[in-house]
Formats: sequence, structure tokens, C-alpha cells
Amino acid sequence: MTPLSALRRLLPRPLPSRLAWRPVAVLAVSFALTALATHITSLAVRATDRVRFQSTAEHLQAVARERLEAYTTVLDAGSALVGTRPKLTHSEFQR
Repeated sequence: MTPLSALRRLLPRPLPSRLAWRPVAVLAVSFALTALATHITSLAVRATDRVRFQSTAEHLQAVARERLEAYTTVLDAGSALVGTRPKLTHSEFQR
């Protein structure tokens, strides 16, 4: 056996013409399924991100609202204190 004939045995044989379309079809179906899976995954990730963003935004709105209400309460209390004691001194106000 010559080295050339040994090499020819290792090389794949060409497919008959009636079977030549099958590898191309398998490749095309694989690409289509990959594209579909990628699209579905992308939609799922976007939906998850949208929900996470909405939840975070609502939480931050609630925190900001509570903080503003606390500031308003402190200002109202200070205003009431000054209203009841018009000659309030600085040291009395700090207590």
C-alpha cells in the first residue's frame, strides 16, 4: 500500500448526488433553531429586566416619598414650635 492510497482511504468519500442536500438541510435547520432560541431568550431577558427596573423604580419612589414626608414633618414641627414660642432662643431651638 502506497502512502497516497492510505491517504485516499482516510479522506471522506463524496456523497451520492441524491444525498448531497442533507448536510445543507441539517445545517440550515440548525441555524434556524439557533436563531429562534436566541430570539426567545432575548425576549425573556428583556421582560425580566423590565420587571426588575420597574420594581427598583417603584422602590426608589417610595423611599423618596417617605424621606420628603419626614422632612415635611420636621419643618411642620419647627414651624409649630416657633409659632407657639415667638421669642425662641437658639439654644432652646437646638434642644
